[in-house]
Parts: sequence; structure tokens; C-alpha cells
Amino acid sequence: MNQCATNPAVQAGRDCQSAVVTEVVGRGMRRIVLSDYARQLAQQLQQVRASQYEDQKSRLGAMASAVDKRQREHFSAAKEALRRWRLLEAWQRWRQAARLQKLLRGIRDYRPVPQQASVEERQAQVGSEAERRVDAFFASALGERWTLIAGYCGPGGEIDRILIGPWGVYAIEIKGNRGVIESDGQRWWVKRYGYRGDLLDIKTLPRAPDAQLCKAAIPLQRWLEKNGVEQRITTVVLFAAEDVRIGRMDSACVDGVTTLGTLDLGLLFDPESDQERLTASLRERIVRLAVKDHHHWQSKRQRRRHAVPLASATQARDGISRTAG
Repeated sequence: MNQCATNPAVQAGRDCQSAVVTEVVGRGMRRIVLSDYARQLAQQLQQVRASQYEDQKSRLGAMASAVDKRQREHFSAAKEALRRWRLLEAWQRWRQAARLQKLLRGIRDYRPVPQQASVEERQAQVGSEAERRVDAFFASALGERWTLIAGYCGPGGEIDRILIGPWGVYAIEIKGNRGVIESDGQRWWVKRYGYRGDLLDIKTLPRAPDAQLCKAAIPLQRWLEKNGVEQRITTVVLFAAEDVRIGRMDSACVDGVTTLGTLDLGLLFDPESDQERLTASLRERIVRLAVKDHHHWQSKRQRRRHAVPLASATQARDGISRTAG
């Protein structure tokens, strides 16, 4: 997932906000979570559906209580009318009570159906699962000299994962698509095949993953250079689903496009080598710069979001003043 945008249904997940979490995982790799948009979005959309389901059950319960109360009132009134020999009134009251009793049975027999997950929620779940698989892969393969930053959000957007280690800095765009991934250098699409090898459909991706990644990685590269770090960022688009493979691929933007199942760490770096291109102090400096840049742009997004309602209120107040004048 590559999102630094807001979602009206998700308040807590806005602008890639979350508390920074640092943990040591697997063989000793450090994992720094700056934001976890996909997981938060999936959870919050699921909570919205659960809340709507509970609200529906509450409304049905309140409706049943109201109908039951009215039914009892009519039964009591019918008995009282019969005691006083007001037979027509008693019959009318019994008839109304019987109708309400039938309605009450229908309400109690009705079972609300939970709303199915929306397309957006399913996409968020797929993205979250893809990121989890990638995190588990790196945690099992890399040791204490490596740091994995999750959810960096800069001026150009989000970088799903930034991997920093002795042999370089890697910006990784993670995708959870299934099927055969192809690109002509501008458009990306996914081909889905059936069990017999027949083509089922072709789906064009709304945004090119390589362009997404480069848009976010280039400003980070400039930020590092501005602070005296002359280290090129290697860009990789990584498809993490089990049933995915790379077909025809023309991408002039990123350094590599691969799948998690075929990813060979030896092609990017030698995780077992003792020779280091980046010293421990330089790696730590790069980590601090990336985290600092994330917080800087996060603060700017927060100020911009808070400034919009303030500006609208000021304009409305000025309009009222001019009208009054």
C-alpha cells in the first residue's frame, strides 16, 4: 500500500499517523514502524462494519420493546373493555394486539446480516498481509546490522519499507496482487489465468508501482544528499503474494521488480559477508535522517489539515461581517 492520503471513514489513520514503534525481530534485525496504514485501515473499516451491525441489532431490540409494550397495552385495554361489557371496543383492542403480536414475532425472528467487506477493506487486508509476509521474510534472513523502516511518509508519498544495512539503502514498494504482472514501461497490468491455463481477465493497475516508488524515493535521496550522505537508494518493487509471477517487464524507473518467492538476497547484497560498504555510524545516521524527515512532513500535513477548517471559519466570519455591514 502507498497511502499518505486521508480517508473519511478512518480518522485515526489519517496522514500516516501513528506512534513510532521500535522492536528487534527474528535474527536481531531492528524494525521501526513509523506508520502502518494498511493494517490500520483494514481494522478500522472492519470496526465500522461491526459498529453498524451492532447498531442494527440495537435498533431492532428497541423496536421489539416498543411493539411489545404497545401489544401489552392493547391486551390490557381489551380485558378491561370486556370486563365492562364494551364488546366492540374489546374486539378492536384484541384485534390490534394480535396484529402487534404477529409483528413482534417477525421482528424477533429477523436476524441482521453483517455487511460484507468493501473493496477498499479487502484491498487494505491484502496490502497488510503482503507487508506482513515481507517483514517476516527479512526478519528470518537478516541480523542485527540491518534496520527495516516501515511506513515512511515524505513529500512524494509513502515508501512501504526502507531497508538499511551494511551494503546499502533499499526503498521497497510492496504489492499484494496475484497473477502475472506485466508492464510496458508506462502501464502496469495483471493477467489472471484459470486452472487450465486459459486467460480469465486482465486488470490494469490504477497507479504504476515504479512511478509511485520513485516519486517518494527521489525526495528522500535529495534529503540524504543535503545532509552529506552520498549513498544511492536502490529501488525495488516487490510482489509478495504466493501465486504471483513476473511476465514481460519494462521499467525504466526502479532498479528491480521481483516476487517474494523468487527474491534472492544475494543479488542485492551479501548478507553473510563481513565487508561493509556502510559503517554502523553511517547506517544509524541514515536511519535518524529518514525518521526525522518523516516526522517533519507528518507535522506539515497535520498543520495543513488543521489550517483548512480555520481558514473556512475565517472566510465565513468575514462574509457575515460584510453582509452585516
